[in-house]
Amino acid sequence: MLSKFAYVCLFLALTLLHICAHLKPTIEAHASIKTINLRLSRKLNLYLGYEYHHTMLWQAVMNSALLVIGIWLCQREVDRKKERTFDEELKLDRPHLISAATEVKLNWLRSRVKPPSKWDLLPKRIFAWFSVPWLSTFVMNEFCNYAQLNLVMQHFCTSAPEVLLLHVRVQLLYLQHLVCSIVGRNLLQFTGAFASLTDSHMNYIKYETNLFVKDE
Repeated sequence: MLSKFAYVCLFLALTLLHICAHLKPTIEAHASIKTINLRLSRKLNLYLGYEYHHTMLWQAVMNSALLVIGIWLCQREVDRKKERTFDEELKLDRPHLISAATEVKLNWLRSRVKPPSKWDLLPKRIFAWFSVPWLSTFVMNEFCNYAQLNLVMQHFCTSAPEVLLLHVRVQLLYLQHLVCSIVGRNLLQFTGAFASLTDSHMNYIKYETNLFVKDE
C-alpha cells in the first residue's frame, strides 16, 4: 500500500502533467529590417509562448483526484485479494483437515502453479473507469496542441522533430515560471541555488527563421 506522501506526490505530478497538456501554444512573428553600411538585413523571429486559463487548473485537479482515488481503490482491492489468498492457504495448511498424502500433493501443485502477480489481481474495470477521464483529456489535448503548433510552424520550414521539441520546451517554460512564482525571487537570491534560473527566465521562446535573412 502506498503511503499518504506518495499519493500526494502522485496527485501533484498528475495535476502538473494535465495542466501542461492543456496549455495552448501562442506564436508571435516579429520582422526586423536593418540597414548597416548600405546593406539591408531582414530577419523574421518567432516568439513562442503559452496561454493559460484557470479552468485548466480545476479540470486537472478533478481528473487527477479521480485517478488517484481509482489507484487507491485498486491498491486496496489487490491487498484484499492477497489477504484472501493467504487465508485460504492457511486453512489448507491445517493438518487436521487434510491427510499427509493430500498435503504432499497440494505442496507439489503449489510449486508448479505460478502465484498471481499484482497485474493479475488488479481490478481492471475499476481502474478503467477512474483513469479514462484523465487519460482521454490528456492525450486529446496533447495531440490537438501539437497538431496546431505543427500546422503553423510548417509554414516556416520547421521539421516535425523540431516542432515536438518546441512543444516540450513550451511546457517546460510553464513549469519554470511556476517554480519561480512559488519559491519567489528573494528566496532564490538568498539561497543562491536557483539565481541563474530567475535571471534567465522569459515568458517566451525565441525561434529564428531563415526565410527573410538576406543582405543586400
